[in-house]
Amino acid sequence: MNMFKSTAATPKSEATRRHILETALVLFREHGFDAVTMRDIAGHARTALGAA
Repeated sequence: MNMFKSTAATPKSEATRRHILETALVLFREHGFDAVTMRDIAGHARTALGAA
């Protein structure tokens, strides 16, 4: 019996990951890589900071 959760990504987690990445890329283009924080990315992506 496997006591550990599967590491396979679910469709929802993949969609969230893709949304965060796309949001980050937009912010990097607009403001520059060094000017963007994880808090900025999470806020614009409307996700929890820990998710970002």
